[in-house]
Parts: sequence; C-alpha cells; structure tokens
Amino acid sequence: MDRDYERRLVLHGIIIIFLGLIAGFPFVTAIQSGTAENVRAWRMAHMEGVINGLLMLAIAGVGSRIALDARKQAIAFWGLMITGYGNIIASIVGAVTGNRGLEPAGPVANYVVLGLFTLAIIGVVVALALIAYGARSGGSPATTKVTVEVSSGGTTKSSTASRPAAKVRPSIDTSATVTSVSTSVDVAVDADHDEDDDDDDGGGMQLSRSERRRLKKKGR
Repeated sequence: MDRDYERRLVLHGIIIIFLGLIAGFPFVTAIQSGTAENVRAWRMAHMEGVINGLLMLAIAGVGSRIALDARKQAIAFWGLMITGYGNIIASIVGAVTGNRGLEPAGPVANYVVLGLFTLAIIGVVVALALIAYGARSGGSPATTKVTVEVSSGGTTKSSTASRPAAKVRPSIDTSATVTSVSTSVDVAVDADHDEDDDDDDGGGMQLSRSERRRLKKKGR
C-alpha cells in the first residue's frame, strides 16, 4: 500500500477515535440520569468511534504487506474512510435525535442515520475484500536487485544482493534494476626510486646504483 494512504489512514483513524472519546462524555451523563435507550445509543456512538478508528490504524500498520494496484488502493482507502466517518456520524446523530435508522421511514434524521449506516456497511465490505485479496498476493515486501562490479588490475569481481525497496508503486516494475560500478586503480612508481632501495650491504650502509650493478656483474 502506498505510504501516503497509510499516513492518511493513521491521521483519520486518530480523528475518529477522538470523536468516539468525545461521545463518551454524554454516555456517562446518560448512565447517570438517562433512559436505557439513551444509554444504549451513546454507548454505541462511543464504541463506534473507538473500534472504527482502531481498524483504520491496524490496516495502516500492515499496509506494506498489502499489494494492490493504484485503483484498488484508492477504492479500499475511501471504503475505510466512508466506513469510519459514516459509523461515527450516524451513531452520534442517532443518539442526539433518538433515531436508530433501522427502516426507511421519517423523520429526516432517521433517513440520514439509515443512509450513513448503509454506506458504511458497503464501504467496509468492499475495503476488507480488497485488503484480503492484496494480503493474499503480497506476502513479502518488494525488493530491488543491485549488482556491483569492481575491476582492479585486470581482475573483475561482481556481487549481487537484494535490498528492500523504500517505496514501490504497484505500476512500476522493479524486479531487475541493475547498478554497475567500475573502478580502476593506477599505481604510479617514481622513476627515481628502485625497488632495491631498501637493500643494504649487511652493515647498515645503503649501496648506490652503480655499486649494485658492479656487484651483479661480478656475481656473473
């Protein structure tokens, strides 16, 4: 799932939880002095906010395991949004007006509650179906293959490793991305120095170049 969708689910999930917590204040008042129906309505409003918000946070937390294309991601996201806000608003309106939205009948507030609950049911069914499908086909996070080649002194060594992709959109194929790095090392040798400069004559005195050549000729 796209990181932006995950971030927005977290934000709106917290907002919906907050609305559910606010509904807890009239719930306490209803317990103290309200009727049984009033208590039931505000309890429902309180729980709808908390449960729907937690659902959105949970799905955002496992978003990296859900593999859907851009269109299906958008449908699942908006399905969850409609579910969360539809349930909390419908339950608060129902608690305030005393309408449960169980059948298509007046007053207008009852139609509002019924319509919001209906949209929420459709939204959650569609969203969860898509998320289940995405989780079934996206068992592991996307990876990118990286190959590094290093050449030095006429010898070439290559190494291939897989790294998790930081952010992969479903429409982009990153199954075979190859990066090649070649380096060459040139060693410069000063012509004024010879590899035998560190040799000595056994007595701690360094021999000059002409003396070494003369000794080599004698050795022959």
